[in-house]
Amino acid sequence: MTAALAKPHPLRRAVGAVVIPADRYEEWYSLAIATPGLKEQEAGVLRVLYEHYRQLHQRGYGMQLSRENIAGLVGIEPEHVRWATHVLVEKGLIGVVRRGAGRSHAYFMTLPKRLAAALQVNTAGDDDIPPF
Repeated sequence: MTAALAKPHPLRRAVGAVVIPADRYEEWYSLAIATPGLKEQEAGVLRVLYEHYRQLHQRGYGMQLSRENIAGLVGIEPEHVRWATHVLVEKGLIGVVRRGAGRSHAYFMTLPKRLAAALQVNTAGDDDIPPF
């Protein structure tokens, strides 16, 4: 199967998690970082994603979000980034789209519906993925 015919990977997120628009990154971060039970590694990954979306909003482009880059910024091993992102997806705080070999995953801000309602985010059309 060629790359042109390959189906895109779906957004992996927790059941009921709502995708948050990129321009709401500050509100997303304040709610996500306050989630009880976050370990330091998970909080570090959230901080990196917050910084990415802040740069994206201010400059129009973000940073490269490979596991290795995130690991270097957080100060942990790349394998621990994988574990932390898995936990963050389970908690409904981020969504991940896997990319092909050699390409970084795409990370999206998500929140559980009860928290997204606090931001007054449209939870009815949560199947729409914002452009990245």
